[in-house]
Amino acid sequence: MDKDYFDQFKKDFQSYAEMKNPLLKRNLPKFFKKLYDIYFILPSYVTEMIFNNVYFRRDFIPKNIKKVKMPPELSIDFLGTEQIHNKYEETMQKEIDKFLEILEKNFKPKDLTFFFRNIESLDFQKIEDKKDNTLAYYTAKDNKITFIKDFNSNTIIHELFHMASSYYEKDQDISYIGFRQKGKDLDIGIGLNEGYTEVLANRYSNINESRSYIHEKKYAKILEDIIGKDLMQSLYLQANLKGLINELTKYQTGENIRQFLQNMDLWETYKDDLSLKEKMDNCLKGIEIFLLKAYLEKTKIQIKEMTFENQNSLMFFLQEARTKAFEIGSVFSINEIDNIIDNYLNDIIKEKKEQIDKLEWEQKQQKIQSAINQELDELEEKFGKIKFNSEPIKVESMDDFTFYSDDEVPKR
Repeated sequence: MDKDYFDQFKKDFQSYAEMKNPLLKRNLPKFFKKLYDIYFILPSYVTEMIFNNVYFRRDFIPKNIKKVKMPPELSIDFLGTEQIHNKYEETMQKEIDKFLEILEKNFKPKDLTFFFRNIESLDFQKIEDKKDNTLAYYTAKDNKITFIKDFNSNTIIHELFHMASSYYEKDQDISYIGFRQKGKDLDIGIGLNEGYTEVLANRYSNINESRSYIHEKKYAKILEDIIGKDLMQSLYLQANLKGLINELTKYQTGENIRQFLQNMDLWETYKDDLSLKEKMDNCLKGIEIFLLKAYLEKTKIQIKEMTFENQNSLMFFLQEARTKAFEIGSVFSINEIDNIIDNYLNDIIKEKKEQIDKLEWEQKQQKIQSAINQELDELEEKFGKIKFNSEPIKVESMDDFTFYSDDEVPKR
């Protein structure tokens, strides 16, 4: 990784500050410039940090924010690439170097605030035996990755993604880790967070298949397909569960989103308990029905906004949507999924078909008129411009005609 990459990241904050506060462009004494920095810049950073990383339950939203803290991106001198490389030379140099390359190639500096903050003090601890059948785990409070002796590279990359997306709020004793929020009274998002962390670790380690978090990965990837890859990755690295929930409210209610997260957590916690198999099966159904309805709600919005040239193009789009729906709802029968699709899409499909019929009729009339105009142009080219008599035809009075019977018809 080029050292200029880190330098540019630091400069981005100063550029942003100068853009927001023209006073900072003046050649002020250093002391007064620092005061302007603190007074003008910090509130915007702190507000963004607090409200992007609070519990989505109202109980956990700070009610009286008076104290301003120095955000990590302004209070820490970030390590350079060579310093990071040397710092972990005796422990995880290969994995750290690989992770730095992943971040440089695939993510924007604005999404790496927590990584820059945590890499400064990241610690590793090697243990002999697995803990709860776990190869490695990361604790945000201690900023430490604990791993067994026989670890593999993908496992460490997984834990490094946890580190890069984590922030520990000491005053409230809350850990924000990707899409997980862990506090004294609530721990939510662990299932989704583990699944999406494994998605990223597999994606950027070029591992197509992994036996870890199979269902969690599948559902996290479906959710990413619904809200978009770039947005999902950005929300994850900023530990912004609240932002993810806000995005999902476009397609589902807040209560359904909460239930989805709880089902993901229950599955992650009890999936291996055979005595709870029936309840775990219901968890999967709850997860898939949520994702299915969210996907179909988004599909309905897309259909409403799209213009289809003909019935075939609409049918092709609907067939792709139906295939995706079957992929999402793997625990449901074909008839069950078809019924859900009909409930969500029938009205908008009917409306679109009427629009297409109208459009096709208009296009047909345009073609007929175009053919007539073309023939008239050809006639004009052959015979000159054709003039039509605008005067009405005069019809003589009936009195001017003589009528005969058959016997009176004059013979010639």
